[in-house]
Amino acid sequence: MPMCMQGYYDPSCNASAAPGREGCYRCANGGICVSPDLCKCAEGWSGYDCRTPVCKAEATPLIRKQLMSSDERKIRIFEEDPCGMVGFSSLHNEGPRGVCLLPNQCTCNCQGSYHDELCRKIGGKYCQTPFNDPLFRRRDVLAPNEIFGTRNCYSGYEGLVDGNHLFGSCHLKIYEPSFFVRHTRAVVSLSILSGISLCLLAANLWVKFTRQQRSRQKERRTNNVVGSTTSHAFAHHVKKRE
Repeated sequence: MPMCMQGYYDPSCNASAAPGREGCYRCANGGICVSPDLCKCAEGWSGYDCRTPVCKAEATPLIRKQLMSSDERKIRIFEEDPCGMVGFSSLHNEGPRGVCLLPNQCTCNCQGSYHDELCRKIGGKYCQTPFNDPLFRRRDVLAPNEIFGTRNCYSGYEGLVDGNHLFGSCHLKIYEPSFFVRHTRAVVSLSILSGISLCLLAANLWVKFTRQQRSRQKERRTNNVVGSTTSHAFAHHVKKRE
C-alpha cells in the first residue's frame, strides 16, 4: 500500500475497491496517494501535498486587446499565471500583480484603498476612493489595459470576474487620474466663472472709461464756450471805449 507522509490514511477507504489498497492514503484537497510520497492531485490543485491552487485563463480576443501585446510569450504568461503575471512587464521592479488563492480565484494586489474606520480617525489617503469618471459619456480616459476600480481599491489591479464576483485574473491596472482629470468639472466651472468675471470687469472698466471720456469732452466744450463768450465780451468792451 503506497504511503504518503504528506497525506493521511482514510479509515473509511474501501480497500477491496482499491487493488493493493492504493488510494487509501489521501492527499489534501481531494488528492490520492498513488505511490510512496507521491500525490495525484485533484483538478485545480498541484504541488507535493496538493495544497497549491492552480489558476489558468484563456486569452480571448478581448483579453488580448486588453493585454496590449501580440507577443505570444507574454500571452502564455497570462494564460499560465493570470493572477501574478510575473515576467509579463518589462519593468524589473514590478512584482506579482496578485496571488492564486483558490483554483481559478485570484486575490489582486492593492497599493491603496479606502478604509472607513481609518478615514474617520486619521483621514488623508484612507479617505480616497476609486475614481469613476462622471464624464465617461463624453470622453474615454482609459487605456485598453486599465479599468475603473470596482471595490475599495484605488491603486492596484483587477481583472476577470466570475459569477460570485471573484477575480479570475489581475491583468487590468486600476486607473489613477491626474489632477485635471479628477477635477475636470471643478476646473472647467472655475474657468467659466473666471472668464465671466473678467468679462464683467472689462465691461465695467470700459463703461468707466467711456464716461470719463464723455466727461472730458463735455468739460472741453464748456471751456470753449466760456472762452468764446469771454473773448467776445472783451472785444465788445474795447470797441465801446473807442
